[in-house]
Amino acid sequence: MLLLRGLAHRDMRNQFYLDTLITADLLEDLRRDLRDFVGKGEAAQLLGCSDIMFRSLLARGLPQGWIQGLKRGKLFRRSDLTRLLERIGSLGRTVEDTRLHVTLHKAAIILGSSSPAVLSLILEQELPVAVRPGEPLRLDSLLVDRRDVAALQRAGRSQELSRPSPSQT
Repeated sequence: MLLLRGLAHRDMRNQFYLDTLITADLLEDLRRDLRDFVGKGEAAQLLGCSDIMFRSLLARGLPQGWIQGLKRGKLFRRSDLTRLLERIGSLGRTVEDTRLHVTLHKAAIILGSSSPAVLSLILEQELPVAVRPGEPLRLDSLLVDRRDVAALQRAGRSQELSRPSPSQT
């Protein structure tokens, strides 16, 4: 947290140096900021995915902006998680009739890939995403048109998606 705020730095040997005096006001301010951070389990819940999928997302560089906590491992800013969902939502359209749509998980099965790989296609705007009206925006509520998935399959993208990303090797 101190590093993020520019109140401390690390040298080339990774030694930590405090660049300011820690006052009671600063300490209270840091505590307030820390309340916005959640652990992996809560982050996965907020996004609407399993812990396993969340780990796969991390391997793909999503979400960005985590910090290393002292006791709880990686911590994720709640606002960054919300921003990721909002970004996905901004790419989507609302659909009433979902008969031609499948979940990310089902699309991944059809493509012989993973849900994070399908999500990457959505974020790269290569696969349109849809949501049901009135449903909260979460990864487990996202839908893709099975015709778009079939088009990816015909284009041979399923083999490409089943390979691990460079960060997974």
